[in-house]
Amino acid sequence: MTNNEKVLSEELKSRLNGASCICMGDNVGYINSVQVSIDENENIVPINKQKRILIPIGFISKMIDADVAESGGKIVINYKNRNIQIAINEKKILVDGIEIEIDVPAQVIDNMVFLPIRAITEGFGKKVFWDDRGIVVISDVEKIFDEQEDKNLIDELAKLYEVAVNSKVAKEKLKGLATMPVDAAFEFIRLERIDGKKYYVCNGYIEEKVEENGELVAKHGADFGTYYVDRKSGEVYIFDVSAEKKLIEME
Repeated sequence: MTNNEKVLSEELKSRLNGASCICMGDNVGYINSVQVSIDENENIVPINKQKRILIPIGFISKMIDADVAESGGKIVINYKNRNIQIAINEKKILVDGIEIEIDVPAQVIDNMVFLPIRAITEGFGKKVFWDDRGIVVISDVEKIFDEQEDKNLIDELAKLYEVAVNSKVAKEKLKGLATMPVDAAFEFIRLERIDGKKYYVCNGYIEEKVEENGELVAKHGADFGTYYVDRKSGEVYIFDVSAEKKLIEME
């Protein structure tokens, strides 16, 4: 066990046997309850694009023990007796020769191919469990976790990833600052570590609100920018360039 390796309870280990787990914005994954790195470069992490999780092409083969080949913008994945063919930037895939439309295509980000995890794994008949804190579990079990009965196990996973704020809470934090519905105004793009804390890095629109006696009387300045959401508290920050890029809290 390395210094950074987390300890799982026996119950969680048993539940993750035969399953793979990742978290949006985190370089750590779990395969058969064993901690692994998504990539040698710790900055390579699963990302969110239009509410779909994309993962590096190299980790697909680890997650489901598949054969993956990529050449000239075409990806071929073979798993057991099934075959998926993917073209970069095309919103469709071929599953055993049958064309299936997908919401978000495979794409090249920072010179690395990222694949839509749900479309690929479900194409192979796998089941996907999603938790709003950005946690994804891939398995052969229809409902590997029950959101109510298995809350303690799901929370244990979230604790392993040091994430307490789910997407709903983060959006509520941003909602009062957004110039349009939050879903349209903000997109989580990556995870960043600053002074030992983890932040979701978001692009979006934020405007200043002016209140008098508790009532909104005016709004000013709808500027597009990059904002930081504390993954534990949900507080929103921006960089203060004058202070050598220290984070300052939005009020």
